[in-house]
Amino acid sequence: MYVPCRTPVVQTGFPKGVMLTHHNLVSELCMIMHDSFRSHPLRGTTLGLLPFFHIFGMVVVMSQYLQRGGKIVCMQQFDGEHMLKIIQDFKVHCLYLVPPIFTFLAKHPSVDNYDLTSIDTLISGAAPLGEELTHAVRKRLPTVVAIGQGYGLTETKSSSNALSSE
Repeated sequence: MYVPCRTPVVQTGFPKGVMLTHHNLVSELCMIMHDSFRSHPLRGTTLGLLPFFHIFGMVVVMSQYLQRGGKIVCMQQFDGEHMLKIIQDFKVHCLYLVPPIFTFLAKHPSVDNYDLTSIDTLISGAAPLGEELTHAVRKRLPTVVAIGQGYGLTETKSSSNALSSE
């Protein structure tokens, strides 16, 4: 039995361990892979930018892509230029990001120097993604057909809600 123990970030008091069982992780994987939960078809290549030792990176990105036989191109840390080059060179279809990286995509001048037409889906988590930022990214990346948001936490084994921008 695989029993990872995660320590969520807490604002006050001592960190508390959260025990997740193998069954918790498998049930989460089944939920996020169900067609009614996802706003996009899981296919092709994604970028492994989120840390795999956090629940968002481990379950939402790594586990579902490995289960479906998809390709994950991993980055050790965020570097905007390097990320853009990877997206262009590996024809990344789907990106799982946090709002500050959406801001990079919406505003950084380097974005215009790369062919990012392979991107059709963007998923945000870890913090709310505002409507203004969503529109700015859509305008900058017109090939994106779906922008989704997820809400979750370690205690719920990752995602508990998902919204599409439609």
